[in-house]
Amino acid sequence: MSTAVQNLTRQAVDRAEPLAFPSKRSALITISYKGVPVAVTVEDASAVAVEKLVDSLLARDGWAAPVPNGGNTPVPSPQRQARTQRPALPEPWYKPDGTPCCPWHQRPLKEGRYGLYCPSKAEGEQANDKGYCIFSLKD
Repeated sequence: MSTAVQNLTRQAVDRAEPLAFPSKRSALITISYKGVPVAVTVEDASAVAVEKLVDSLLARDGWAAPVPNGGNTPVPSPQRQARTQRPALPEPWYKPDGTPCCPWHQRPLKEGRYGLYCPSKAEGEQANDKGYCIFSLKD
């Protein structure tokens, strides 16, 4: 342990300057103003504050802020993309000693929380969102 840490007292901690942590939220707004590119960084601002800033910049030069759907109806939230249909899974392949294996990778299946699964990396239709094989045997 270093000497500096050993000699540290509560009074020294209380007298110390507060730590300056970087901002947690920031947004970079890049626009072209009269043909000149302008970049504005906004830190620790809510979405409402950023909207007000942009609206005020547009209003200053006579631009009208676009209103979604003409202002008559609320903007619908984007629909969640439907998952692609899984391909039909083939029957497992078995080693001569009876160990079930993945029919695509011929690797022994591992015991998981929800049943047996293939631990191999995969691509294309045989891969899940994280890049692993989708073959599994559910209990």
